[in-house]
Amino acid sequence: KGKGKGKGKGKNKVGGEVAGRRRSVLSTTTFCEVGDAYAKLGGQLLTIPTDSELLGELECVKLEPPGKRASPTEYVSTGVVFCLQGLPPGVESMKEWCSATEAARWLEMGATVMIPNMQMSSAMQASDIAAVVDAGLKVLDYDRCILVCKDMVAHRAVEMASQDLLKNGLVTGLVLVAPSSPPPDACKELDVPVLVVWATNDDVTPIEECEGWLDTLLDRDAPTTMKECADGRHQLDLMLQDSNIADAMHSFAVSAFLIADLGEELVRTESNDVQDMFPVDVKAQERIHRLTDELPHFLQEAANHRHYGEEKSESNGKTDTMDTTRSRRLSQDISMFVAAGFVHDSE
Repeated sequence: KGKGKGKGKGKNKVGGEVAGRRRSVLSTTTFCEVGDAYAKLGGQLLTIPTDSELLGELECVKLEPPGKRASPTEYVSTGVVFCLQGLPPGVESMKEWCSATEAARWLEMGATVMIPNMQMSSAMQASDIAAVVDAGLKVLDYDRCILVCKDMVAHRAVEMASQDLLKNGLVTGLVLVAPSSPPPDACKELDVPVLVVWATNDDVTPIEECEGWLDTLLDRDAPTTMKECADGRHQLDLMLQDSNIADAMHSFAVSAFLIADLGEELVRTESNDVQDMFPVDVKAQERIHRLTDELPHFLQEAANHRHYGEEKSESNGKTDTMDTTRSRRLSQDISMFVAAGFVHDSE
């Protein structure tokens, strides 16, 4: 593979202050050396302090939507995508994550992407992954994310999400890209949507290992779906050259964020004293509208009509409003949309 290095023009910052270069303790490459790979997406190199004794301060590349970069305080983000991998990072892996970001249209849907400079080791625990995600969310002043995890790091990410170890936020979904086997028992405790992505010609983690993961993940209440492609080996960006995989990756992110937002909206509207206990969150409303616009039209339209077996409902002695009913229908439909593999009305 190519050994070319970026020009490293980006400055390394902590909370807006310029800091010296520092590679991550478990990495042999500093992200200053791969600046060209993320510069075209307007990426910024940060050094974030974590609570992990193992990791300490950590390099992290932040990719933001153009609107967020232009108006940081006014722009309403739809979520954060953390890109985690077990194998050593470098120029090629940074190009892979940046290309995957474009193919999955994460920035287009209003999400911020974080790429930490870390790799798996036998010493790393679920609490270390949680410390990285917590630190990233704190820097971004945000509280929800999905994790896109490759190979060996998937185990610790699953454990972290299932044990609810985050202090600053919530994991709303997991994407497992050719995860290493065997799957951890913690899979059974996951209560968020999961997307498994695998290439049939993967030369690192054979696709035959997917059966064990699916057997464990499908035995949950939360939706799970798998997408496989004929080519791509162990590179997510190559897998996403298949438009079906790219569309699934985009739809999953939209769905995972939206299910969480709709859930919180239902809690607010179904409370006994809505105005005092759960005032309207204007930013949450905007997120819901933006994410809903990313859904297939048939899903948006279906939420306006009574579903089979649905009766007039009441919550805490109050008749549901149309907005509450629509949110409940949409949340249920999105979960089925994920479980069905993102099948559209034309399929």
